[in-house]
Amino acid sequence: MMLAEWREAFGAHNPNHLHTAVSQAMQACKFWPSIAEIMEPLRSIRREAVATLETISGSGRWVADGSKQDFCRDGRTEAEEIAHRKAMCEKWRDDAAALKTPNETGI
Repeated sequence: MMLAEWREAFGAHNPNHLHTAVSQAMQACKFWPSIAEIMEPLRSIRREAVATLETISGSGRWVADGSKQDFCRDGRTEAEEIAHRKAMCEKWRDDAAALKTPNETGI
């Protein structure tokens, strides 16, 4: 039963990151670390890896520095990005409405 819980919690993680996180948790704990005690360093390792990949690839995410460039994608201005997102939402709504039968829409 314990192995199933560990496999469920850690099965999708990178083995190198997991090894580092378990090593850090074992050094910090007096007894065998729990899943929660391993997840904490694992999350920070994963955040660092994602930040490194984004730096290398040049694809940034929203950063709370107030820069409007972080909000926009594909070189669009802020107004263009808002218009693009609005158009995409309308397209998705239209696509979803087209999938419904007359009984589901109430028409």
